[in-house]
Amino acid sequence: MVNKFYSKIFSSGAVNIVGIMLIALSGIVLARILGVEKYGEYATYMSIVAMAIIPLVNGIPQIVIRELASKEPKENLSSRKYNVIAWSRSFLMFLCVPSALFVLVNSWWQGTSYIMSAILSTIIITKAELFRRGAILTGNGRVIYAQTLVKIIPMILFFLGLAIAVLAFDAKLNEKSTLMIFLSALVASLFFFRVKNKVFLLKNKNKSLYSMWSKSVAPFVFVAAFSLSVNEISIILLGNLYKSSHAAMLSVSIQSVNLITLGMISINSIISPKIAELYSSEQVDKLQDLITKITKISFFISIPIIYVFFFHGEIFLSYVFGDEYRSAEAVLAILTVSQVINLITGPVGLVANMCGLERMSLKISGISFVLFMIFGFILVYFYGPLGFAISIAINVIFSNVVMSKVIYSTIGVKTWLRYK
Repeated sequence: MVNKFYSKIFSSGAVNIVGIMLIALSGIVLARILGVEKYGEYATYMSIVAMAIIPLVNGIPQIVIRELASKEPKENLSSRKYNVIAWSRSFLMFLCVPSALFVLVNSWWQGTSYIMSAILSTIIITKAELFRRGAILTGNGRVIYAQTLVKIIPMILFFLGLAIAVLAFDAKLNEKSTLMIFLSALVASLFFFRVKNKVFLLKNKNKSLYSMWSKSVAPFVFVAAFSLSVNEISIILLGNLYKSSHAAMLSVSIQSVNLITLGMISINSIISPKIAELYSSEQVDKLQDLITKITKISFFISIPIIYVFFFHGEIFLSYVFGDEYRSAEAVLAILTVSQVINLITGPVGLVANMCGLERMSLKISGISFVLFMIFGFILVYFYGPLGFAISIAINVIFSNVVMSKVIYSTIGVKTWLRYK
């Protein structure tokens, strides 16, 4: 059973690694094709998408997975399973409205066209629906299939679209045409899903469950908003208040350091239900053993990448993204430090969510976000992109260190790197 579990972890990890590598490769390709200025504008638009989509992909998928993984019989059409699928669809449609308004307001602030707003809004809605369908597949035990369709298929179709545009039609890509190709890839990906359920036969909706699930989304959304929007806010502000090239420098550095936490991120989808299971059954020793092993694996497989970024960052940026990005070396080094601390402290966010510490996680994320904003606006005035890199590092280090201490004092589990 243990070997089967770890085999499942590494299978899931392989799929995640491929998906993340494809995303990183897309950044490299676009950085070279578009150039610094146009890529900076593209990165700014994608950061807007990443921020607007936060309420749509944080909370709904987790609740769907949790409910579908329960032991209720699938044949019972009035069960929580079918209710949660119907709820996820209707609540997703409801949340699309404020997300679209966010895009419109941002477009008005930037002075961009309504056509661009429509493109960005459609990307957000389509991508959120992909996540929802992926959650349904994951909850039904088809984890690898779900991850393949959510993380790999869209990127393959995106590369195919880029190749057709550039090689077949000799198109000169800009940020708008690139976003249109990405949107087309997302829409096409929906046709790869085969989610079979009898939701449309459900007549008696459980309003109390709908209300409970809707309220449960809030903590997930706010924690994700504080944690995930830090990078995107930095890119957006640099792109709008300073130069697009500054946004491009920060964007390629953020994409690069994401490779450091590849090991930790790749196993989250498999390990999360196991953490919840061990915690709910009060098997603290087994939970500690699992967290210790996962933290070790995540840290040691990342050492080669950390070494390259610390000692050969300029060469890496020049070789991978192009000579125009060599000046992002210092930004890359600072962000690398923050991710090293992230690895050392362990999967604190995951443990907090699976062990019922969402409210405490929300408080810590809120405080660290305030620190980020304060230091960000002060340091960017003196150091430009480097200033935002420092403020991002402060945010990551503060939230992870404090959360690891809170987890230990609350449930007695040490998430940080240990030799025992």
